[in-house]
Amino acid sequence: MTYREAESLKRLKSEIDRAAPRRSTASDGWIGDAAHASRTSDHNPWLKDASGVGVVRARDFTHDPAGGLDCHKLALFLADALGGHPALRAGAYIIWNRRIISAKRLSEGWRPYTGSNPHTKHLHLSASTTAGEAGYDSTLTWGWPPKAPKVARNTELRIDEISSRWDRPVASLKADIDRSSAAADVILLTEVYDRRAALARIVPAGWTLHQVTGSDLAEVAILTRDAEWVALHYSANVVGPDPGPGNRVVCGLAVLEHTNGHRFMVSISHMPSGVESNWAGKRARIYRRAVKGIEKLHTDRFFTYAPNAEAAFADWNLNAHRRWVRAYFKSAVRRMTFPRAAIVPKGGTHAGGRLIDFFLRRGWRVNRWVILPATDGSDHRAIRVHGQIGDAK
Repeated sequence: MTYREAESLKRLKSEIDRAAPRRSTASDGWIGDAAHASRTSDHNPWLKDASGVGVVRARDFTHDPAGGLDCHKLALFLADALGGHPALRAGAYIIWNRRIISAKRLSEGWRPYTGSNPHTKHLHLSASTTAGEAGYDSTLTWGWPPKAPKVARNTELRIDEISSRWDRPVASLKADIDRSSAAADVILLTEVYDRRAALARIVPAGWTLHQVTGSDLAEVAILTRDAEWVALHYSANVVGPDPGPGNRVVCGLAVLEHTNGHRFMVSISHMPSGVESNWAGKRARIYRRAVKGIEKLHTDRFFTYAPNAEAAFADWNLNAHRRWVRAYFKSAVRRMTFPRAAIVPKGGTHAGGRLIDFFLRRGWRVNRWVILPATDGSDHRAIRVHGQIGDAK
């Protein structure tokens, strides 16, 4: 049987090789071996072109960042072109690092991939099933490597986290939001609950509310200043059960893009209480499960949006002034770190001087963290955090 490689894949390989001539090709491949031939695989030449020649419409590319090919970046690049480039239309899909994204189910984004090969050493690309120039044999340039976007060296980012209280009147919540809107770029809210409908009516001019209004998913919300930030994504996600009244821990997560071009991923959660005094108990085990859920959510969204920086805020209900609490987060959340000791405020955000409202971050260089004065809107005191994203020191 005669067979050949799809022209679109040959062109992509040519562009990749030109950009990274010394890259490893240890896991590269296009025509299937005996193992592939025994099962349904796009590495087999099942498709026939107009001349009756078998066409292989799949190719693997070796992950070799040191040699010039980072398959994480290639995956994002190809995913952005799904449905656009002729070779990435009907029947096309990408598998990389235990995730799959396809033209057919593009609206679902990256999904878990549970095949026997996790595709951590190479990226798999299957081109369109459409024949000819309109599909797998397209000779249209791929544009690899993509041109780096021109962004400012430094983007200022000011965040206020307001751990509200569900039983306080809307007027007090409005006063807290109005105060923060004069100084912050992003406002994070917890314990919104039944005030969700009213919240939409008290958003300051020039700000956008990001909120899921169904059930207790409305517990958290995020506001962004329109002049500087646009939300590429917002979702409210259940990250674990809660033994308290809410029955589940909700994490609101937004991916924001600044006019400078920098992307920032931020989340806000309200964690279970009553765990600090019995860290070995059932409630604490549930708490630790929710922390892992937050980290997994950040990891999943990072894979899709590749933000320059990220932060996870919460009413953590653990006192960050305690050394064992900081040690726990250092070991439990590997992708983000607790702020350096020099900027941690001395006071507390809750009774007894407990600093239970804080954040973990990556890529966001924080230089100022203050506790705001008490208000009628909550039994917590809000926090204000200033920092920069980018290359400037």
